[in-house]
Amino acid sequence: MANFTNSLSKNLRDIRQRLGFSQEYLATKLGLSQQAYSKIENDPTTASLKRLMQIAEIFEISVVDMLEAEQSNHSSFKTSPELQNLSQPKATVCSQCLHDFGNQISHLAKTIEHLNSALKNQPTTV
Repeated sequence: MANFTNSLSKNLRDIRQRLGFSQEYLATKLGLSQQAYSKIENDPTTASLKRLMQIAEIFEISVVDMLEAEQSNHSSFKTSPELQNLSQPKATVCSQCLHDFGNQISHLAKTIEHLNSALKNQPTTV
């Protein structure tokens, strides 16, 4: 059990750090003090399953992914499709999202322009 606890503890810390989250940030999201979150991270057996589910939700992964990653010594964690972006800096992921949103906005603007043009060319009925 101690090995499992140590592995889960390391996994919680690794995921948090990869996402660029501080213990204080997670504590705030969970409605805890930083000290209370630190205790969970250092000894996950102090956390309820519900609390672990809340942490996984903040990490945007499943509890199973969070638990299985530690069982395989983090090898599946690094290659899991659900967690692929965790290896990238948070700013890079955000930049990619902004770029994608920009492309979508451009496409929508062209569609609106096309529709406006089509409406102007429609005969007016009274």
